[in-house]
Amino acid sequence: MIRLTGGRLNGRQINSPKNKAIRPTTGRVRKSLFAKIHPRLTEARFLDLFAGSGIMGLEALSRGASFVMAVEKKPAHTRLIRENYHTLEIPREQHKILTLDVEHLMAKPRQETELPFDVIYLDPPYGYWAMKKLIANILLHHWLTPDGLILMEQGKRDPELSGTSDLDTPYTIEYKDYSDTVIGFIQPVAPTC
Repeated sequence: MIRLTGGRLNGRQINSPKNKAIRPTTGRVRKSLFAKIHPRLTEARFLDLFAGSGIMGLEALSRGASFVMAVEKKPAHTRLIRENYHTLEIPREQHKILTLDVEHLMAKPRQETELPFDVIYLDPPYGYWAMKKLIANILLHHWLTPDGLILMEQGKRDPELSGTSDLDTPYTIEYKDYSDTVIGFIQPVAPTC
């Protein structure tokens, strides 16, 4: 069981796989991270990639986000995410849960009927090798609003990214260290005229 750390659902618990198949972001990291981005969450659209148990999207909804899309490729995990959203009585109009490969989804342009997201959270397995390309595709295919924020969770030993990508989509990045976890705060750089 994992406990939410703030907002209207503070203290409520959700299930996590018992076999340690996922690595939920710790409560200490979640509490600190969401305190830092709190002003951005009011009525925000939040995209939870590599969603695992769905805890990050639920924390966002608890703290004021208006909508969460959770993407996870393992069907057993998306079933768990659906159960967690159901247990917490999150209205259907406030979430969408997809069983899809994140890389495949982000490699395609966002559908015109789908609004871009204000905050995107990336939590792949530590040691994930395709982070630069994934961020570039998110920016290239307009999944993020122009003034949006990408949050990238990495292990302490994962390589840091620079402000350029494989597809030459510029962004700035600032890192915050949380013991064994590092969070990158990524913002696109507006083109200069």
